[in-house]
Amino acid sequence: MRWYRLSWVAAALLTTALDAQWRDLQGTIVPKISAEHWFNTDGTTPTSESLRGKVWLLQFFATWSKPCMRKVEILSILHEKYYEHGFRVIAVSDEVRKKLELDMAKRSPKYWYASDPKNTTQARFVVGGQDLFVPRYYLVDAKGVIVSNEVPTEDRIIELLGQACVELEHEMPEALKKAERAFRDGAYGDAWQRAGKAGKSVVPIVQAEAGFLQDKVVQYAAFVKATSPAWLEGKRPEQVYAKVLLLSLQFEGLDLAKWAEKKLKEWDKEPAIKKDKKAWRLLGQAIERDLGSVGDDYERKRAKEMYQKVIDRHPYTRATDFAKLRLERFADIE
Repeated sequence: MRWYRLSWVAAALLTTALDAQWRDLQGTIVPKISAEHWFNTDGTTPTSESLRGKVWLLQFFATWSKPCMRKVEILSILHEKYYEHGFRVIAVSDEVRKKLELDMAKRSPKYWYASDPKNTTQARFVVGGQDLFVPRYYLVDAKGVIVSNEVPTEDRIIELLGQACVELEHEMPEALKKAERAFRDGAYGDAWQRAGKAGKSVVPIVQAEAGFLQDKVVQYAAFVKATSPAWLEGKRPEQVYAKVLLLSLQFEGLDLAKWAEKKLKEWDKEPAIKKDKKAWRLLGQAIERDLGSVGDDYERKRAKEMYQKVIDRHPYTRATDFAKLRLERFADIE
């Protein structure tokens, strides 16, 4: 009889939980967030609007949930490690302030978290009630769009932060069109040089926008250099050679390119790199053609053909894997 009663209660709780569902929301603008009290925010009140331009992870959690509490350490590490680059972890619980503060003090979280006993935030993320399984995650990009429902890897965080760094929110004057196109195509060194020349204009708006574009390049180069240890750590040269090769060409003329070229020279002696030397050389030529096209259809077509040569002549190499990724940029070319 006791077993029957316990089973009935468990079934009832499960039914209640299944009546409520988390909304997927991927690809949509994140709903507003609010709470009665925030912790660790230095007196500021996070909102969906104030977080525009930043990448952030929203977690719904409860201190009684072991899976939630197991994530405190990793979320703290991510929040602190990428805070200066614009990443935030924001956790919301429906527990009252005093209980939440007491329970979380035992774990010493470093990220922002909040007491929202009225479920004002959670209500915007659910359908059909409030009894839901936790933790639940929403990863939000710099534009305020939800991109996934998982705790991101460091590579994913860096990718999204990088996208935020190179986002141009407005059109440039005609005198800077080629510099703008080079920037959007990832030819940052070329964009920096073109903007420098255009900045000599006597037209104030051109001078201002040229300086803005050059600052964008410098800031992004600093971000890449600062985050490089995260994506280099524990990796073999052949795993990241293509990425560093791309950087050496993207930032040509800047200090970051010199750093990348130095790494490449060190790795050129590695057996795994030497055996595919021809593939890497051809890939480098394809990237150069690609970055130098600045929207020219003929040059873009030639770049596409060169990437295809890498794939055809050097299958089953890391260079080919990267060439396939770069080919996605040429979907509009027959």
